[in-house]
Amino acid sequence: MMRRIAFYGVILFHITLPAQEYIPGEFVIKLKDGYTFSSWIQNNNGESRLGQTAPVTPQGEVLLIKRPKVEIQSFSLLSLESHPAIEKVEPNYIYRAIAKPNDLLFNQTWGLSNFGQKDSSGRIGVSGTDINIEAAWEITTDSHLLVAVIDTGIDWNHPDLTDNIYKNLKELEGEPGIDDDGNGYVDDIYGMNFAKAENPTPNGLDDQGHGSHCAGVIGAKGNNQIGITGVNWNIKMLPVKFLGADGSGSLAGAIAAIDYAVNQGAQVLSNSWGGNMNSEILKEAVQRSHERGVLFIAASGNDFSNNDTRPTFPASFEVPNIISVAAINNQGKLANFSNYGRKRVHVAAPGDYILSTVTKNQYASWSGTSMAAPFVSGVAALVWSQNPHLTHLEMKERLLSTVTPLPSLKRKVASNGLINAKGALLNELPPLDPEDPVNWNWLPYELSTPHPYPANANLEYEVYNSEATKRIAIYFEKFNTENRFDVVSIYDFQGNLIQTISGEQDGSFSEIIPGNYAKIVFKSDGSTERYGFDITKIAYD
Repeated sequence: MMRRIAFYGVILFHITLPAQEYIPGEFVIKLKDGYTFSSWIQNNNGESRLGQTAPVTPQGEVLLIKRPKVEIQSFSLLSLESHPAIEKVEPNYIYRAIAKPNDLLFNQTWGLSNFGQKDSSGRIGVSGTDINIEAAWEITTDSHLLVAVIDTGIDWNHPDLTDNIYKNLKELEGEPGIDDDGNGYVDDIYGMNFAKAENPTPNGLDDQGHGSHCAGVIGAKGNNQIGITGVNWNIKMLPVKFLGADGSGSLAGAIAAIDYAVNQGAQVLSNSWGGNMNSEILKEAVQRSHERGVLFIAASGNDFSNNDTRPTFPASFEVPNIISVAAINNQGKLANFSNYGRKRVHVAAPGDYILSTVTKNQYASWSGTSMAAPFVSGVAALVWSQNPHLTHLEMKERLLSTVTPLPSLKRKVASNGLINAKGALLNELPPLDPEDPVNWNWLPYELSTPHPYPANANLEYEVYNSEATKRIAIYFEKFNTENRFDVVSIYDFQGNLIQTISGEQDGSFSEIIPGNYAKIVFKSDGSTERYGFDITKIAYD
């Protein structure tokens, strides 16, 4: 599949979408009801014409099958799909850590306390552009919740992390080589390592740094006179490793990691990884976490693309317990790498030049939505420690409704704002924004393009509101054009360009237009004709 993109809005060229990565010869299958790994073993002796088989989940309904790497993938899929015991089969996809490492160190964590200091790139911050944690710390600094960091593991030897790592006491105090807690895994004192899903090993020690960086944001030990402070000064973090030293991991490993974290009692799952592969079996693992009342925090991705039209997973799965997180810089602007989406990305958090812990007792400043997601995970844990009665969906609603609104995030994320720790703790709704047309007066107004619009269109419309005094904003009930190529341009009464709009923008206001008049120009090319737009009202102030 090829997709055209615009380079600086001038030169048009073609690129190939990223290939869906998978481990050659490996497939993840889900068995039909009534079938389990044990029955599979009984019938096939663990290795049949379908290939070498190993369980992924403790219940044995999801299996990993290895077939010859030289075999054509389509033939392998066809062979597996035709088996009467198999409900679903997918390649063993590879997911990668969502981060942009930067080794420059800096001694201030602007995401927690932004007083206008420079980040490690030298950019001067905007005071107050942070998660408002200092005000929250006046209420509480600690959480009793278990938070799972599903990633490259955690370096539990790091002096700023070691006190806040979960220890499985039944295994620690039990007999070596025995599954003392009966969870299906032996000697998992410090979590598990699913980097090789068919042969998981106990203890998720980080050998890459990414997971330790995320862990430091959530819960680097506070008030210990060394290093940095996490969102929570004291907390318990569960290392669940499925990403290897190269920062990548498999579909089978991801599923096993999620199920393990939920079964160990984690109430928050922090996921700073993803890919463009829409796996139904992975979605079902996330759904299982939802059914257990667990909050699933996910990084939105680093492609600077719209997840509503070009989704990344698991962040874009339509499962109710997911909170997808975008990244902002220290000036309150959407980071120049962060994915966004009015429907599928929910909230933003600091993610550009974030100082945190890494392996070998070190600290580093990294950028990515990987760094943003742990801020939300940490805030969720902090809030839950003071509000234990909240369900996971009520917690999601609390986090999204108490944000700090930022102009740069309007129509970019569902909440229009930055996570606010104090606001979430006290359930303080932000004041009405006088610059948001949602809070203005409005009148019904009907204006539409043809549906679908014609190729090579050059359509002009005029909008006028006699009741407006200062400014207007146009509401598009429906808006769907070919992204970047079929464009709506809006001008004010003096002919100044106010905004260009393209893609899928249902249920959105235009930018604010001075005066009571607007000219709308719609131009399309000859390749794809979509719905167009419907204007149903005009807000005025």
